[in-house]
Amino acid sequence: MTLIDKTAQTSQQGMNQLIPYTQPLARDFCDGIVNEIHKTRFTIRGFSYVYDIVEDIFSEPSYRRLQILACLHEIKNVSKSDLLSFNIDAKIQARPNVPLYVPIEENLFITVAINILRQTMLMTSHTGTGVITILVDVTSDLSTLVVDFISSELTTRKEVNLAIKNLVILRDFRSILKVE
Repeated sequence: MTLIDKTAQTSQQGMNQLIPYTQPLARDFCDGIVNEIHKTRFTIRGFSYVYDIVEDIFSEPSYRRLQILACLHEIKNVSKSDLLSFNIDAKIQARPNVPLYVPIEENLFITVAINILRQTMLMTSHTGTGVITILVDVTSDLSTLVVDFISSELTTRKEVNLAIKNLVILRDFRSILKVE
């Protein structure tokens, strides 16, 4: 696993060095490739984490001082092509009391954050388009980091609006709710 991750990291670094020399049209394509490599590396690290558990290799979690906002921006950038395909925008907001560095197990945090972001994208895409706001906060006693994924500014697709209107026509909800 480590060898595959290192090979992917080398490929990613090579692509990053190549991007400044590409034509503008090809730059978006290269950015997409770099993001896919980055996603693959996150997946490899997550799989390695699960594999160690399955093999009964329980090492001490590697807590490190993670720049939480930089990490979330990196996750957003990696998910850029998925966000565009769903026609969803993503914003990251942090309360002023959020520390710059947070002691956290990096692989676990990244895996969970990517999964929650993907689930939020899927739920938002079913209704139409919108904005996902990633809100970062800490509890008042500074003991707990809170990361919320909030869907907002939803614009429903025409098919969804039509289905709702047809449902209202088919069923007279006022008579259903009326009590005799």
